[in-house]
Amino acid sequence: MMDFQRESFDLAFSREILRSELRRATALIFIFLVGASVFLLQPVFFPAIYEFIQSTGFPVWVPPVYFVSLSFYALLLRLYFGFTIKRNGEINPFVRYGSAFFESSIPTFAIFFVGYNSNHSLDALNTPPSYVYFLFILLSTLRLEERMSIFSGIVASVQYFCLFLYFKSFSFQISPISVIENDSIFFAKAGILFGSGFIAGFVTRQIKRAVKSSYQHEVDKNQIRSLFGQHVSPAVVNRLLDQRDDWEGEVRHVCMLFFDIRNFTQFSETQSPTDLIKFLNTVFSCAIDCVNANGGIINKFLGDGFMAVFGAPVSDGKDISNAVTAAFQIRDTLQSLIQTQKLPPIGFGMGLHSGDAVTGNVGSKDRKEYTIIGDVVNLAARIEQLNKEYDSQILVSEEVFQELPNKKNDFVELGDIKIKGKSLPVKIYKLV
Repeated sequence: MMDFQRESFDLAFSREILRSELRRATALIFIFLVGASVFLLQPVFFPAIYEFIQSTGFPVWVPPVYFVSLSFYALLLRLYFGFTIKRNGEINPFVRYGSAFFESSIPTFAIFFVGYNSNHSLDALNTPPSYVYFLFILLSTLRLEERMSIFSGIVASVQYFCLFLYFKSFSFQISPISVIENDSIFFAKAGILFGSGFIAGFVTRQIKRAVKSSYQHEVDKNQIRSLFGQHVSPAVVNRLLDQRDDWEGEVRHVCMLFFDIRNFTQFSETQSPTDLIKFLNTVFSCAIDCVNANGGIINKFLGDGFMAVFGAPVSDGKDISNAVTAAFQIRDTLQSLIQTQKLPPIGFGMGLHSGDAVTGNVGSKDRKEYTIIGDVVNLAARIEQLNKEYDSQILVSEEVFQELPNKKNDFVELGDIKIKGKSLPVKIYKLV
């Protein structure tokens, strides 16, 4: 079970990585296009700066062309990830590391070009492109892999330090500012880039854990839905998920409803397996809809019957009335299906009893089952079995009968009946 869940998570997480890479590529397209627009519109909005840069002999056409070219790179990257997602493929590690190396080199190329056109000045190491390293390290967190962030930080740090050594060796123009002449500034900046990669890796790890936790939360919800069928309300799911692993359960006042098909063994002997499954699905579908419509849940299927609970894990304060209403609706629906010949003429019985029970998740960390434990469960099952003896469809206990002011006339008292496993007789009422 654990291996299956781990494989499911790995598959789901690889899908999420591809979607995150797609979003990252989209962000890069936007960033590069904005950068190109800024340089193209510079003569309009910042004419003085544009004229100054032009007067230095710097080729002003290079930055917008550079950004447009990078936009095409980001577009190709986005198309690749989109195609991989569409064909349910796996991400290529060479593409991931190759793109990480290339993106970390984008500021390096820009700094080198600026320094080359400034007589290899060390001042290029403090120009705006040097701060773009941090942008790509930050965007690496969207790769959802801490090693990618660390790799981006290391590449940026090494390349920046190599630029420093290059410009220091071939520098023909050095700024007179003492801070620029201080080598420790560049060593520190390279160290900050190196550390930024590890910090981004730590952030990525936390994001990865959050994604994993979110996925596990969904797995838990699906597991709970599988326990109660496909029609579980969000309130029930949230209540069960809030329970801790070390939770010992709680005592709740519930009303139990047991349902059973009469003479099912003999009936099944005359049916093919396919027809038998179709028959059970028809019966259970109608019964489950009635239970769900009245705030109950199917706790267990018992071969040709089931156990439903009203009042746990959530209650609206009318659990007994809801349970009896559900029983009436099940009876009416099945009788209607029999009359219209959508079901063969079958017999069925239901038993209801209310009382306190211990409810909660029982099982291991990997597999839990929501369970109702207590005498109320056992007695409700025994009452249901009495339908055979009294040729009835619905039997209820005294506790249920006393809470039905509007339906008491529908029942007749059978008296105190000795029930197997009970030392004292139990007063039972039969639906007339």
